[in-house]
Amino acid sequence: MSVEPIAPRASSAEQYDPAAQAIRSLPLQQPPSDGWQRLYPALASAVITQQAAMPSTRLARRRTRWLALAAVLAMAAITLRWQSAHLPTPAGTDTPDAAIPLIASRNDQLIEQSAQLESLLAWMAPGSRTAEALAVDVSLVDRLQWIDYLLTDPQTGAATREVLWSERVELLTQRVALSQRESLVAIAADAGRSATL
Repeated sequence: MSVEPIAPRASSAEQYDPAAQAIRSLPLQQPPSDGWQRLYPALASAVITQQAAMPSTRLARRRTRWLALAAVLAMAAITLRWQSAHLPTPAGTDTPDAAIPLIASRNDQLIEQSAQLESLLAWMAPGSRTAEALAVDVSLVDRLQWIDYLLTDPQTGAATREVLWSERVELLTQRVALSQRESLVAIAADAGRSATL
């Protein structure tokens, strides 16, 4: 007894699908025997063209990263210069009259510095951060919130307010420095990744 192979049956969906039937009825085509010999030179020229374009792409990537690093360093220099220009001078030091701010009291100076540092922090949008930097920033923010709470307390005396405002400015300065450090670390890491490419 001989067993004959059973022809595959079309599913009910394929019976009603004219596109599937038309594709199935097409004859099988054999690729030309010299196809690889014709395709190889075209692929080789495309690879050579791509490799020739890569150094300019790498150069452009490096240039972009160095420009970003230069921008962060310029921002750091501007911030340091701004901080040195706006830091209050200790009592008893000789400063020219032009260097003395026109603000009446030390509290007013500290309040103005605090506002300027907060606007600088708002402008410096944080990018990706390390867990360590994020933990330090959260700690600084917690301390700032506690100081803000104490500053709103009507029982806080004038001398204590001056100390609190001074501490608030110091904490905000630390947050600005932390944000600048994270930007530099991110740029250095990015430049390191591009150097390995």
